[in-house]
Amino acid sequence: MRTALTQARRSGAFVGLRDLVRPQQMPNLAAWYDVSDLGSMVVDGSNRVSLLSDKSGNSAVNVLALNGVVGNYASAPDSAALNPAGDFAGWLDLASFDYTPAALQRLMVHGGGAGDRAFFFSVNTNGTLFLQVSYNGTALLDFTSTAATGVSNFERKKIGFEVDVDNGAAGTSVNFYTADSGGAWVKLGSTVTVAGTGTLFNATTAFTIGAGSTGGDVFAGLVYRATFLTGTLSGGSAILDADFTLQSKLATSFTESSVNAATVTINSTGATGARISGTRDLYQGTAANQPVLVTALPQSTVYTSNFSAGADSWTSDAPASKVITGNVDGINGQDDWLSVARAGSAGVLDAIRASALPAMGRRTHITVRLFNPSGSAITHVMLTSDNVTDVRGVIAIAANTQVDADVTVFTNGATPTTIRARATNSAGAAVSLDVGQIFYLKTMVTEQVANSQNYIFFDGSTHYIKSPAFSEPQPISRYTVASQVSWTSGDYLWDGAVAANGAALIQTTSTPQMNLNAGSSVAANTTLVLQTQAIITEIFNTTASILGIGRKTTTTGNAGSGVPNGVTIGASGAATAANFGNITFSERLEFGGAHGVNLVYRVFLYLARKWGLANS
Repeated sequence: MRTALTQARRSGAFVGLRDLVRPQQMPNLAAWYDVSDLGSMVVDGSNRVSLLSDKSGNSAVNVLALNGVVGNYASAPDSAALNPAGDFAGWLDLASFDYTPAALQRLMVHGGGAGDRAFFFSVNTNGTLFLQVSYNGTALLDFTSTAATGVSNFERKKIGFEVDVDNGAAGTSVNFYTADSGGAWVKLGSTVTVAGTGTLFNATTAFTIGAGSTGGDVFAGLVYRATFLTGTLSGGSAILDADFTLQSKLATSFTESSVNAATVTINSTGATGARISGTRDLYQGTAANQPVLVTALPQSTVYTSNFSAGADSWTSDAPASKVITGNVDGINGQDDWLSVARAGSAGVLDAIRASALPAMGRRTHITVRLFNPSGSAITHVMLTSDNVTDVRGVIAIAANTQVDADVTVFTNGATPTTIRARATNSAGAAVSLDVGQIFYLKTMVTEQVANSQNYIFFDGSTHYIKSPAFSEPQPISRYTVASQVSWTSGDYLWDGAVAANGAALIQTTSTPQMNLNAGSSVAANTTLVLQTQAIITEIFNTTASILGIGRKTTTTGNAGSGVPNGVTIGASGAATAANFGNITFSERLEFGGAHGVNLVYRVFLYLARKWGLANS
């Protein structure tokens, strides 16, 4: 692909930055996540990310996102207004992940166990609608639509029912309906009639949306709006009108807009539990699983340690006020330097500890300045660390001489990072200094993250973030600005949202190899060096799938015919997340269709320019 891209550029197919367009201007944009836009995220005081919004335009309105796990639903308290004295109706504007679910799913319910039942509106496993009505709180009249909805999975649709509690022939009649969003109601099948008349029982249990009264029989899908009325669908009066599209992201409760003005509460449990969000927003509700936002620092930012003078054999954390002062000082003899050791003591010192380093996941350049004011040389000083990518070996410090030694670290957030200066023998073992010998040190920390841009750090142990499911068949083209912090065979950088290997990028075989997997593990690529930010291009197109890093030579293969149907970052897409990847993540653009050379290059130029990455 690189050759083709180069030829296209030379042929004049692209004219510099005129080909860089906003992502929404490109066709079939399915999802767009952009960490440079801090306004698109919900972040707590510890920089933990609970929500990363989709900016593609497909999530323009908010919804109640329900994952089909027990305990996740919306509810409103019982009130006199929710007990109509005559005919009644109800409807939902929704998108089900499966309109023929494996088990019955409750859509709208008022009532609980025997003695407190009013009505239960559900969808059956065969796709028919199912309504149960009670006039005495215990006995239920069952009504099943004579036709299935016939709606495709993930499709948005309005579904509803009308109940005539006395049809004039000693019976109760129910009609079911469907409608396009904003369209007129269309009757579904025939009228269903059951013997018996009455008034809907005055239940005291909470009114629920997306589950039964105890949070079971849960619905998996998106709810845009849920309305309960007295009278009919077209001419009735709303007595509960929960419009989730009007609510703020992650709102935990709101006042619904009927005359009842009930408080609707979002009941949520688990990592990807019920929430109000955009239809394709990434979400993580459990603090321990939330990845961490690392925000940009100016490229030239320099910190300097400034310890009190004359301290000997200091091996514990300095007071916070002494660790970083934010300026670079001169030598000034031994003022604001820290002595490592004097004669007769082991020359070991923690030069800088984790508390003084920038945020986790950040590449950091450490300069340790060593000063030997004594009259004799110190022949062996070593810099060591518990997490380094560039180890500095033995340093000799001549008499009355200053030496600057550099170490580059990548703080991973799991292991505290400590840089140590150590007086050693030729074998590297710590030794005591000779009589009259002493040396001092200070540290300078310079930000070195690529282009000093924002990113989200995933720790490889518990962190992940996930979208609701949405329809996303192959072929798919996606572009991600990211890095591999560490490497473990079998760990997932990302995947789809409904099952493992829907459309996954997985570390496999040996460092730093990654493979595509949508049912088959192929397109082995070893060009993304650890801790290097790059543009990762993936095209899932069954037998013609492609994996590329930057504009280096691509790898290809038959990745399988799996479909992602959503996005998981930092783990597999299985229902129970696993195989967590230790990565950084900055931006994702995902498109329907297999991009050709021209579109690949346009997206690449956009991301390379934005994130300061090499055009190679």
